This record gives sequence, C-alpha cells and structure tokens, in this order.
Amino acid sequence: PGVITSNEALALEQIPKSLAIIGGGVIGCEFANVYSDFGTEISIIEMLPDLIPNMDQTVVNVLRGRFERSGIKVNTNSKVLAIRQVGDMTEVDAEGPNGPFTVSAEKVLLSIGRRPVTKGLGLEELGAKMDRGFIKVDKQMRTSVKNIYAIGDCNGGVLLAHTASSEGMVAAEHIMNKNAGIDFKTTPYCVYTKPELAGVGMTEKEAVEKGYKVSTGVFPLNGNGKSIIMGEVDGIAKYVTDSKTGEVLGLHMAGPRATELIVEGALAVRLEATIDEITTTIHAHPTVGESLHEAAHAVHGNAIHVPKKKKKK
Repeated sequence: PGVITSNEALALEQIPKSLAIIGGGVIGCEFANVYSDFGTEISIIEMLPDLIPNMDQTVVNVLRGRFERSGIKVNTNSKVLAIRQVGDMTEVDAEGPNGPFTVSAEKVLLSIGRRPVTKGLGLEELGAKMDRGFIKVDKQMRTSVKNIYAIGDCNGGVLLAHTASSEGMVAAEHIMNKNAGIDFKTTPYCVYTKPELAGVGMTEKEAVEKGYKVSTGVFPLNGNGKSIIMGEVDGIAKYVTDSKTGEVLGLHMAGPRATELIVEGALAVRLEATIDEITTTIHAHPTVGESLHEAAHAVHGNAIHVPKKKKKK
C-alpha cells in the first residue's frame, strides 16, 4: 500500500509527511517539486549519474541546486535493492557511491517509466508489426497495415503530448491524401518545475559526441531585468552552436516561462538559423525572452549584462 505510481500520487486524500521517489526523470522531479512545496520531506533515488539525463545538465543543475537548497535529498548513482513495508512506513534499501543506505517514507513513488498497453487489441492478428509492445509506424504514422495508423506513446517515438498531437495531424492529413511530415528534431522537452526547464535540439554533450566543434553562450537570469522584477532569478539560457558555421544546434533554458520561450529555439533549429540571425533580431524589453538574446551574444563573448572575462595574456 505504500508504493504508488503517478496515478495514485494525483489522487491521495492526505499529503504524506515523507515521500521517497524512485527515478529522477521528468515525472519524478515534477512530483518532487509539487510535494516539497506541500511540505513533504522528499528523497530522490536515481540510478544514473544525473537527474533528467536526456536534458542539458547545465540547466538541470540549476534545478538540482534549487532542490538541495529546499531540503530535497538527491541520491544519484544509486541503485534500489529492495522495498519493504515496516508498519506504517515503507523502507527502500539502496546502494550509492558511498555504500548502502536506507530511506524510510510514508509513500514511495515509482517513476521509472511506463510500458505500452497494446495487448488484446488484435493488432498482431491483423498483421501490425510490433516492437516490445510498441506499434511500429512509418513517417506518416501508418502501421504495417496500410489503413491503420498509430500516434502518441503507443508507437514508442517521443512520448510527449505535444508530439502526439503533431503526429495526429500528420496521420489525419495523410489519410486525406495530403503531403504530411514532422521534424522530430524540433521537439521541445519541457519540465514543469520551479524553475521550469526546457530544451530543444542537441545538448552540448550530444553535439560534441556527433563531432561538432561547439561554441556555447550562457546567460544567467540574475542579469535579466524581468526575472529580477518577478523575483525568479534562478535560471540560465544556453545556446549550443556549430563553431564553424554558427548554426544553432540547440537551446536550453532554466527559469520562469522557459517552457514557452523554448519555441524560439525550436524555430531556429527548424530553419537552421545561425546565432548571428538571433543576435540581429530585436527582443522586447523588459521580458525574460531578452535572456535568449543575451545568451546568443554570449556565444561571441558579447553579452551586455554579464562581466566580460579577461583575456589571458
């Protein structure tokens, strides 16, 4: 009874005094933020070295710092060994870099992913090809059965609501014999915490791994007027660019309105825009969006509201 999923976490009749969260991905971090604000004592146990590992860690570290300052205990590089009920409490045995440890909590939230629920639909009998329970589709969202389409989480692509919506439009247009397509590299990844996190395109690590010579521009929101006015200065904006061409490879942000402002990066990635095209675009004042302009200037070391680094002699 002490182990719950995100479904039950949204329907608890009482706020637990303590909550152990297994999995430090998007869902785990969002619930950690919510329940911490309710006054719950939170412990996160994540097997990988980082929280939200698919996002640029420069922006994720802003959230991790906020978590730790608010009293959330973050245990990365930690593997869960056992879960057991002890009276009214649930104990989680785990092993981390410093050896074994145990977390005792009223509730334990499992947030380690979801499996597709496609059994019993008769798809395989009709000839639809499957992959570990996910339905295989082509670029038009069509399954191997030509008059059956599959969109959203069930096809195992990008498991996000806005991607599913776009896939639905592609499928509908293709059914009506219209040319339809989707560019998945423009998919924004959003985390609804405080500060919000958002990213699109390649992270710095991904760009380096793909062989790019990378230049980055980072601007802290404590230098942004609107963020100061709002009292939300925890955050940064970061552009990842190709040093040779100036092409924008990715945009990553932590801070207020990050999940709305990320659309600028999605459009830049889609149009293969250069960083100079961003710097020569006027951004309104006072807005949090100005931080994107400053981050773009920072690629060349020209951000206005941060001190310039002294060049080494």
